[in-house]
Amino acid sequence: MRYIPILLGLVLLFVVAGSASAADAYFYQANANQTTAKVGDHVKIEITVDTTPSNESYSVDNMTVQAYITPRLKIEQAQADYGTYENGTWYLGDGYYGAATLTLNCLVNGTGTLTGHFYIRANNDDDRTNNYQRIDIDVPFTDLKSTARVPSRLSPGQVFNYTVTVVNMGVENATNTQMQINLPSTVEYQSYTATKGTFNPQTGIWTIGTLTYEDDDNENDDPLGENATLVLTLKVKPDSAAGTYNITTLTNCDLSLLSVFQASPTTALRVTDTNKIQLIIANPTGVRQRHVIYITITDGSQTIKRSYNFYLGSGATRTITLGNLHRNAQIKIKQYTYNAERTSKTIQYNQKLKSMTDEKVKTTTVQNVRGRQRQAIKRITRAMINDLFQIVYT
Repeated sequence: MRYIPILLGLVLLFVVAGSASAADAYFYQANANQTTAKVGDHVKIEITVDTTPSNESYSVDNMTVQAYITPRLKIEQAQADYGTYENGTWYLGDGYYGAATLTLNCLVNGTGTLTGHFYIRANNDDDRTNNYQRIDIDVPFTDLKSTARVPSRLSPGQVFNYTVTVVNMGVENATNTQMQINLPSTVEYQSYTATKGTFNPQTGIWTIGTLTYEDDDNENDDPLGENATLVLTLKVKPDSAAGTYNITTLTNCDLSLLSVFQASPTTALRVTDTNKIQLIIANPTGVRQRHVIYITITDGSQTIKRSYNFYLGSGATRTITLGNLHRNAQIKIKQYTYNAERTSKTIQYNQKLKSMTDEKVKTTTVQNVRGRQRQAIKRITRAMINDLFQIVYT
């Protein structure tokens, strides 16, 4: 019986000695300084590990923390108050015990739910159920898509519409939405209309406001959110040379810049070195008239001849397109006008030459013109197109 206490003492000593290696490495905390962010934000992630008990007698060996962080969280700086961090591995080494913190400073450069996964590994970790932690950072996004429309070709002096539409195709409201519109020096602003927001011609900023997203869960619906359209009325400067000129845009809102390319189209303006010229004959009287017109156009080395024969009733107008002419083109118009009625009448007609930038009108009035085409009024007019595509009678 006297040997029993000695045996129990040995058993207790064995138990105490065996438990000295039963260390537990675990995550004390894992958090980020913000749980929601937007593209361009800087987020700080702090990971703290500890051991139980926190003394040298219960140290762990070959301890590391593996960090798997989405590439949309770009690590710009990593700092550990114990051990070293490199390429996703925080190495704390052999004989580690106590608490240590790893700080990761990250740049948000993507949207969605950004995650960081962290795993503790140690050779003699007694409890591996507490070796994992995860952090989530929610980056809401808007997928702003825009389209722009202009005429396929433009002439100097032409007034045209630039129409741009922005639509929210994302899963969050796009708040404080703006579009910066940069017009080339070859165009002049005239006016604007907008279905939403206001446009400042001095700054070129279209302040749109909020574009809501489509929150209907019906998958058969068109997943398009709210849209807004801006129509700018612009004018190509009369002295603009032929060439391609771009309207560039930049769209932003309070959430992300994910769709900066979709939302920022560059629109090409193609300006030709010609201008559309028209001849317009109008009959402001109550007398039916017949007009026979011979036109000769000299445009550079090209000579164009055309003839027209038509009647104009009371108040009628006839428009003749002379074509897209170059600067310094010469126009000769030989016009015969008849009274198409049976008795003598006073004949009056207006001859208008019109370009994109200018128009000139001549009015001819002749009294007592014999009826039924027995007498003609003959007029010859000459004009040229100057360097600003203005009409100059010569």
